Amino acid sequence: MAIFSHMAPVPPGFKPKWRDFLEEHVALYRRMPEELTLRVEELVPWFIKKVTWKWEPWVGPKPDEEMAKVCVSFLACLLIVNRSKKDLEHFHTFVFHPASLKDDDGETWAGWANSRGYIEQSWPSTLRGMQDGEDNHCTTIHEFVHMIDYRERSFESVPHFDSSSAIREY
Repeated sequence: MAIFSHMAPVPPGFKPKWRDFLEEHVALYRRMPEELTLRVEELVPWFIKKVTWKWEPWVGPKPDEEMAKVCVSFLACLLIVNRSKKDLEHFHTFVFHPASLKDDDGETWAGWANSRGYIEQSWPSTLRGMQDGEDNHCTTIHEFVHMIDYRERSFESVPHFDSSSAIREY
């Protein structure tokens, strides 16, 4: 299971208090094997530094920015832990919104990813998706899967492979 002892060593750049954030808010973190948890934790500081984090104007209580960054980063890094940082090298900006997003047609969205390297998400949808690890609805994972899909400017949901033999096997 995940690392519940804060006495356990943390990877370089990973703050011990970040485990509190993850234990409280990310259901998948609580269910992961310790070895995998450590490997994802190793990626989180890199990801937090790589990203430009933005907050749309907020009405009402704003979530803790550090907690939000850590939780979103953990979920993004979970997707590449057995892959490569290159899968997210084109991603650069994450924008938090206080409520659902509306497109030009008035449709409401929990979030969206753009092939130009940014993701925008509603904070309530982000939080719900992190906290419920049973319903298969995690806006953050969903949008970062799109971002991985955009790596080669391909929108066909075909993963990127570094070798032709892997492509044939797929």
